This record gives sequence, C-alpha cells and structure tokens, in this order.
Amino acid sequence: MKKIIFLFLISCSVVSCQYNWPITAGYIITSDIPMPDSCDTKFGVLIYKNDYTEYIAGSIKHVYYNDKIIVAQQDSPAQPTWYIIQPREYDYLNGAWDDRIIGPVSTEQRDSVLRKANIRMQDLRHNDYTTWRFPKD
Repeated sequence: MKKIIFLFLISCSVVSCQYNWPITAGYIITSDIPMPDSCDTKFGVLIYKNDYTEYIAGSIKHVYYNDKIIVAQQDSPAQPTWYIIQPREYDYLNGAWDDRIIGPVSTEQRDSVLRKANIRMQDLRHNDYTTWRFPKD
C-alpha cells in the first residue's frame, strides 16, 4: 500500500512540474527596456532572464508554446511577424547549451519551420498574459 501511495505522489508531482514552471526561470515579456527590477510589467519585449544581449523589441501579441518550442507573434500593423525560440540547443562550437532564435519571419516561414520540426500550431498551448515565462531546465 505504501508503494502505491508513493508512486501516486510521484506521478502527481511529475504532472504538476510539467505545467507549473518556476517563476524565476526563463523568458519574460515586458514593455520596459530590460532592467532587473522591472521585468514583471507589460507587453513589449521578449527577453532572456539575465542575458540582455538578445531580445525581441516590439509589442508581443500572442505566445504559443510547448516543452520544445516557443512561437511569439509581434503585434504589427502590416502583417503578423513571428519569432520562434528553440530552447536548449547544444552549441557545439562553444561547448554549451544555447537558445536558437529564428525571426522575424512571416506566417508562411513560421509554418515551414514548424513543419520541419513536426509541430502543428493547433497543438501548442496559448498564452497572452502580460508576463510569461518558459523554463530553462
């Protein structure tokens, strides 16, 4: 009986960890220029946690994601502009884990990248909250 309860608790914790990602890790959407104290505000810039060298400027309208990819739509009056982030790509040149950012791309280019990755937009989860984070580990 103890083994059954133990296995149940482990399965519950694995499921909850899968969707309740840590608040302090990952990507943040904010409208402010990247400052450590102002990373919880509004829409605008998709930035990486403490590395402010790569960021996407402009208003982010929607974010679609799963555990392998992030697709962010930049709010644009002309046509939708998309950014695709593939976290935790291994950079063999520098010998470290690195993120791959593709963009800005058109809707057609976005679909092509997702097709090559065998991912469908309708299978991704959607989030349009003002602050959104993605786990790094």
